[in-house]
Amino acid sequence: MGEFVDEDVVAAGVQDAGGEGVADGDSWSEQLERGTHRAMVVNYPRSCLLQGAESYLRWLAGDRYAQTEVAARLDAALAEFEAAQLAATRQTAAV
Repeated sequence: MGEFVDEDVVAAGVQDAGGEGVADGDSWSEQLERGTHRAMVVNYPRSCLLQGAESYLRWLAGDRYAQTEVAARLDAALAEFEAAQLAATRQTAAV
């Protein structure tokens, strides 16, 4: 605890063991609303991609039982993620 990646959202109002600062208890401390973990992945795919869930989201988007609007939302998030990765790769190569 105590170290976060740039995209990490620190839990609000959680004190560390010494009563100072803010500590991140676990992944559930960052949820903006109530729901299952799977529901949060579907509702916030961009956040999940930043946390490494790309293969799961690809599987979910391609699942034959996925609702059309859910698959479309996941595909859009995946396309945006791929474009950002490509831009970052090009920027790194240009340096």
